[in-house]
Amino acid sequence: MSNNICFENIRSFNGGQNEAFEEFCCQLAYRYSNVPQNSKFYRYRGAGGDGGVECVWQLPNGEEWGWQAKYVFSLRDAKPQLDKSVKTALEIHRNLSKYFICLPFNLTGPTGRKGKSETQKFEEYKREWENLAKENGMSVEFILWDKTVLLEQLLATKNSSSRIKFWFGKTFLDENWFKEQIYKALKIAEPRYSPHLKVEVPVYKYFDAFGMTPSWLKEVEQKTKEIKKLYERWDSALSVKQDEHSITPEISEENVGKVKSLSNTLKEMEKFIVSDKNEKVIPQLRSLLESAKEIAGSLKEQFKEEIERKYGRGTADSIPFRQFMAEYMASFPTANYDLAKETIEALDKLEKWLELYKLMFEKSIMIVGPAGVGKTHTICDAALMRLNSGLKSIVLFGEHFTDGEPWEQIRQILGLPSEWSKDDILTALDIVGESTESPVVIFIDALNETRPYDFWRRYLKLLIEDVKQYKWIKLCLSCRSTYLDVVLPEELEILQIEHRGFEDVEFEASIEFFKHYHLPPPTLPLLQPEFSNPLFLKLFCESLESNKNDKFPDEMISFSELVDYFIESKEKRYRKVSTIIRISN
Repeated sequence: MSNNICFENIRSFNGGQNEAFEEFCCQLAYRYSNVPQNSKFYRYRGAGGDGGVECVWQLPNGEEWGWQAKYVFSLRDAKPQLDKSVKTALEIHRNLSKYFICLPFNLTGPTGRKGKSETQKFEEYKREWENLAKENGMSVEFILWDKTVLLEQLLATKNSSSRIKFWFGKTFLDENWFKEQIYKALKIAEPRYSPHLKVEVPVYKYFDAFGMTPSWLKEVEQKTKEIKKLYERWDSALSVKQDEHSITPEISEENVGKVKSLSNTLKEMEKFIVSDKNEKVIPQLRSLLESAKEIAGSLKEQFKEEIERKYGRGTADSIPFRQFMAEYMASFPTANYDLAKETIEALDKLEKWLELYKLMFEKSIMIVGPAGVGKTHTICDAALMRLNSGLKSIVLFGEHFTDGEPWEQIRQILGLPSEWSKDDILTALDIVGESTESPVVIFIDALNETRPYDFWRRYLKLLIEDVKQYKWIKLCLSCRSTYLDVVLPEELEILQIEHRGFEDVEFEASIEFFKHYHLPPPTLPLLQPEFSNPLFLKLFCESLESNKNDKFPDEMISFSELVDYFIESKEKRYRKVSTIIRISN
């Protein structure tokens, strides 16, 4: 198969064939088997912003191996581009020791004709670049990955035949394909999905963390900044020396060790969150968190004791005392005590936040909840938001599955080529996810609507296990709570997240719904718990919309009363339409 591969026919990807070739080479570089263990891979993106390399392996000893790809088909065209890239790489990547040059063609060899072959010219170019590196005080080996080497590397990867189909076969799973698939799914989901009705509910945070959206990654970055700010404040507190000019207290000698220990623990937490993005960090973070809380708690009590020993009982938390010291003495004796309290509060918030953070490392989750709570709407909304952020998703519905192998059914539902196997589908999705550095999320909504009922009992564990084999694919399922025992296989290990509808945001939801249905806002707050159910609120608003002359009910209304009210409103509308038709006839 590799003999028939021609890089002129590589698919367009992320903007064109040039971008496709760069991505292709970077994914091969990531899988390069000769890289030393414990090295870290970095991908650089953006025209002119790659620093002379497309990607880098940073070795444990600090050395860097860089890759550069040029999608041109003659050495003459490649040379000026390579000169520029090499010069930039040597300026920016001072620890560069190997520089891999990827070209989509093989160099010409000696032919006996007058002039030098491309192979001879490339050897001269290498010597030029090696000398340039020496002038910069560096020793760099320049290595050519031409067409032959690239194909050898490709064939050495796992599922190489599937990768060949993706890169050199008929184009599927491009930007337009994902967009069309999402909009088709949103249309199928109507009326359960209403794009113009959106209420931010807590479960969206779970989708952000699980799908590693840009907003979530910003939140992770913000958390690390908050941790850094805390340990910097403690380091600053350590530097205070008591004299007539100091306005905050000096850390007592007996507490210096504890403060240093707390600062170091916070620094360790920051390092884990920034550098070690894998599931192993969760227990380590929890352990560090407990240690930090224990130290901060001990410091808080000792600082309080020191304040009250010096200024009197109750002064540590006395607002008048604080105001007097600040306004008349220009002194803040409770500064360290307050910092300890702020640290404990921040650590408590961080502990809760870790429940979201761990979702980054889950491969599969299950959204559960009663009927009408908004599972379908939230899944569709999450997929649309991901699409608008440049991330890729697939939305499938349980009602479209029948008896038979699930991946073949998924292939048919998505309209993928008949010759594509399960591995072809998963490898293609994995390539797409890797290219965005964010997982492709496969949503399967309403497992309870699949017939036969035992379908997922037979196939779900296998489906989840298949997804686990691929780094850049995740699976998000939903099922009505009352069907869990019927639909799910026994001893299924999957994180379940309960969708609570509009719980805690009932007021915001009612405002949005009343505005959407052009209804005047209610005179009384909607306090009964049924209004936390989106379906209940929707039926309520549709009933009021149909009965525009009806007074807004001041008393609580049960679900059965709402259904009667809804049917009555539809009957009134039907009678009105029937009367108009009879008159017109």
